[in-house]
Amino acid sequence: MFSISPSCLTTSFTCGNAESIFSALVSAVVTATSDGEVTVDYYPSATFLSMLQEGGTTGTNTIMGNGILETSPYATVPLESLQTRLWHPIYFQTDGECVQISIFLSDAQIKDNIIAFSDFQLEGMVLHTMPTSQRLQ
Repeated sequence: MFSISPSCLTTSFTCGNAESIFSALVSAVVTATSDGEVTVDYYPSATFLSMLQEGGTTGTNTIMGNGILETSPYATVPLESLQTRLWHPIYFQTDGECVQISIFLSDAQIKDNIIAFSDFQLEGMVLHTMPTSQRLQ
């Protein structure tokens, strides 16, 4: 069986002023679904070095999270089940001259018909970043 994952790759974002950037968190606002999710990965310093893979069991074994952005309400947040738009966090742990975000369906997500055919609408993102150092030091 052959399948192609829909994906989105952002442009690189920086702090400007020739400073490196630390990205700790992205708050994403998505349209609520009953069972949807996507995977969000991120790459530092204009590389395609996956931080989810490098920090996980195939990499340094650090706790990087699973990169899953759920578009369904969290059971532990009482009012989310009534909302049509949800704010959900994605925790990053990366430092570099810039950061690029990739949003896609993983192989496991594509094979799950409920997830694969769920609507996905990203309405916005807030990038929680801070400058770390001058790149030209």
